[in-house]
Amino acid sequence: MKTLLTIHDIEQPIGSLKPVILLAEELGAHLDVVVLGVIRNVAVAASPGVPAVYFHDANDELINEGKARVGEVQTMLAKTDLSHSVMLECRDAALIENVVLGHAMLADATVFPDGNVLNDDALSRSFNGALLRSGRPVLFLGQKGKPLKDIGTVLYAWNGEPESAKAMHHSLNWIDGATKAHVVLVDPDEYKVGENPGDDVAAFLSRNHLVVSVDRIPRGSRDVASVLMQHASDIGADLIVMGGYSHSRFREWLIGGTTRSTLKEANIPILMAH
Repeated sequence: MKTLLTIHDIEQPIGSLKPVILLAEELGAHLDVVVLGVIRNVAVAASPGVPAVYFHDANDELINEGKARVGEVQTMLAKTDLSHSVMLECRDAALIENVVLGHAMLADATVFPDGNVLNDDALSRSFNGALLRSGRPVLFLGQKGKPLKDIGTVLYAWNGEPESAKAMHHSLNWIDGATKAHVVLVDPDEYKVGENPGDDVAAFLSRNHLVVSVDRIPRGSRDVASVLMQHASDIGADLIVMGGYSHSRFREWLIGGTTRSTLKEANIPILMAH
């Protein structure tokens, strides 16, 4: 990894950057930090009685706050030996995905440190912008925000979709020290993934110096995310690799979906691609 990108919402504490900084130091990678602020473009007609100048003043305050946070982040990074750059983006919420996409295309991966991506609208939009169209993977460090290190066992969530295959190929750049891999299929559809589902994936991964197991697991009454998280714990996985948004994004956001549920439950790093 040569270049990592992370998105830092100014509504989040500056300390949330620490796990990403540790990861960049571990990898010896350049770190791009985008400090993100969401400006308010509200039509006067939608806010009767509120002068338009109020929103201009509020946005000016936001920009000044963003500039101050950029300075704080630069001060933090100056205490490290990292190659880095810090940029300010204050944008309308509707533009965030495209703005982040532009940055993500020029990074080897976009890293989100913890579970706030699900609780923060700006970070959720950033996550979608980085994942859906950049062609680059997204690394989610888990609810505990632990840095990625000492990978020994990798869980590959496989469903026969192109997104899973992309994530698998990207993962090979991250797992030099890994020795074991588990190809996990939850209620596999043999019409979709073959008569012996997962065996072809295992054969591919075994050529990358991994001892590979194929685990076909019935879901029962559980959701897929819960099955994956429990199995990751059972096998002592250090990293989960999976495709993101295999169904339509609208459907995923509307009913939850495996992507969001897995991110919500994860306490170990997840590498995703779309």
